Amino acid sequence: MIGTVLLAAINILMAAVGWRYLFQTDAVVADARARQAKKRLTQVSLNASMAMKSWYPTYVRCAGVVLWVFDLFLIYMLWFWKPPQ
Repeated sequence: MIGTVLLAAINILMAAVGWRYLFQTDAVVADARARQAKKRLTQVSLNASMAMKSWYPTYVRCAGVVLWVFDLFLIYMLWFWKPPQ
């Protein structure tokens, strides 16, 4: 029962993040670019300049689609899949 509730909460969270990545891409990109420019710790990581690239909005949208597809898989696992007995 706890596992089902936890999985449902994860589904809701993933759907919300996927929605934000798909439909509020400009806000997500602006936030990532502002965070990257402000913090020194993120500037030394391997993917530090990723948020500054011109293709980053497309990457964020693709990440939103991947989140939604994985979320649909989890919904299938939660409600329709029956484990073998």
